[in-house]
Amino acid sequence: MEAVGRWTVPDPIAPDSVMGIELQCGGEARSLRMATLSYRGWTLTGERGRILLLGESIGNGQTIPFSEKGLIARGADGRLTLVVDGSNLRYVKEE
Repeated sequence: MEAVGRWTVPDPIAPDSVMGIELQCGGEARSLRMATLSYRGWTLTGERGRILLLGESIGNGQTIPFSEKGLIARGADGRLTLVVDGSNLRYVKEE
């Protein structure tokens, strides 16, 4: 399954580090170095390359559940990317 693995981008606060999402077998997910955006799960949507990400936004004394659609595609360089709808982040799958 192409979706399973670590999807990362450079951390804008710590350029020597990365942040992102780890998608695990069985539909579980976890955030990588993103304390206020806690990913918990994922599922396929039935649309080619589309997944649904589930999690909680944590901040200002509140925890708010969320769901986001994402698109997995192969970039011009041959690497797999994950773009979350409404986001300008392009996560790249670690090899």
